Amino acid sequence: MKIENLKAGINSVDFVSEGYTLAGDMYLPEGFDPDNKYPTILYFKVGTQVKEQVGSVYGKKMSKLGYIFYAFDIRGFGESQGKVRHQENAHFTFPAYTDAISFLSTMPFVDKERLTGLGICAGGAYVSYTALVDKRLKAIATVSGYLNHTDAFFGMMTREQAVGALNYINSEQQRYYESGECDTADVLGFCPRPPADDAPNFVKGTYDYYLTPRGGYGNYTNMLASTSFTVYPGLNVKNIAHYLYTPILCIAGSEADTKPMTDEVFEAATEPKELFIIDGATHFDLYDIDRYVDQAVERIDAFYKKHC
Repeated sequence: MKIENLKAGINSVDFVSEGYTLAGDMYLPEGFDPDNKYPTILYFKVGTQVKEQVGSVYGKKMSKLGYIFYAFDIRGFGESQGKVRHQENAHFTFPAYTDAISFLSTMPFVDKERLTGLGICAGGAYVSYTALVDKRLKAIATVSGYLNHTDAFFGMMTREQAVGALNYINSEQQRYYESGECDTADVLGFCPRPPADDAPNFVKGTYDYYLTPRGGYGNYTNMLASTSFTVYPGLNVKNIAHYLYTPILCIAGSEADTKPMTDEVFEAATEPKELFIIDGATHFDLYDIDRYVDQAVERIDAFYKKHC
């Protein structure tokens, strides 16, 4: 990357993590000057998504407020390298975010004292666990945080069903190790197309976002490698929130099915912390519906300015 080629707006900026080139989009504010230093946000993605989806929505809005915003594709997703495609694997996702922090910290125009993290949906768990041990992130925010993957995974199945699901994933991992081959599965297979009128709100929202032109575009696919979890089920932010010691802003919609996860993490977190509930918004409304996203962006901006 040649710094002199960067311009205001969206720039393709890649970096290397564990030997793989990961493709990123860097959103730069109007009047960008590489000789100046800017507050910078690292985006932690929604599970299975690519950088052109929710990351693009928030990237455009936050850069208009004067931030550098960086979103990238995890290994195997979108435009990034990766031997196994569409494999959501926390064991290389976390190192990628750590490397992204290191990469951004080498940029002369990134103000390292105002480097923050924004996690949306599953990204809320990723950013929280990263900030637990990486104090280069000076403040973090979660939006529509899917923050308790342990209860979400094990709580929706009996013991026998959970063990069966794990045995299947383990057998696929073994098959891949021995043969270099694995299957793909529809991560949205639970979602009727279209869902019934009386379907749960989360199912309706999943269909409306992912299975319509609204959100299912670009390099996104709802097919996931059979060797992976949607997001690792060991992630439960309420268990580590007390030890976070990093300023945290928790944002959720009042009508979001995931709001209880946000409430329990906020309750467990130590100061400084803030909770912001957006009236009338569902989980998916905070992905791309302007009248709700703009409220989140305004509060994120104020929180970062307060703590960085």
